[in-house]
Amino acid sequence: VAAVEFIESFDGPQTSWTIATDSKTCRVVDHRRHDKILKHGTGSENVVFDVQDIARSELGHGLSPARVLGEPLTANVWVRSNRAGAKLSLRLIYPHLSDPETGLIVFRRVDGDSYQSEGKWQRLTCKTSEKDLNRRNQLLRAQYGAKCNLNDVYVDRAFISLELGVGATELFMDELTLGPIVRPG
Repeated sequence: VAAVEFIESFDGPQTSWTIATDSKTCRVVDHRRHDKILKHGTGSENVVFDVQDIARSELGHGLSPARVLGEPLTANVWVRSNRAGAKLSLRLIYPHLSDPETGLIVFRRVDGDSYQSEGKWQRLTCKTSEKDLNRRNQLLRAQYGAKCNLNDVYVDRAFISLELGVGATELFMDELTLGPIVRPG
């Protein structure tokens, strides 16, 4: 089975990150593609928040669905901000496992690096690992029963989570990649 890599360069005009905030005191002032401040290519994606009280925000980006096999899946994104703390994560989907209370497909998050280099570009990385997947599967079996079907796990979305302090927070993202991708199914 041939593996490929997902690449979002952020060079085109349309924004592609979705934004969710948990507070009425946090407002998105600007969300656009930026052609002046970038790491690679001809553009980056830029979000500016104005926060009146401590708030949390999460940016989500769809990915080409990729099966989690023995070889680690690695996501990378370049980030630049005026504040530290942005964290990259991936969503693992368990397509054959439904939560009996909600009827929804079960998913879990894999956390990656956190941004530390205020005012500078930093590459954040998030990887799946066989060891971590085995640990998660043990926890899921304990929760949903030993015979639950944990086959065909895949990644479908990347997230950047932020704890926002009072004032303006500006975030730039460039060159989101995920690979190697083996399509589910």
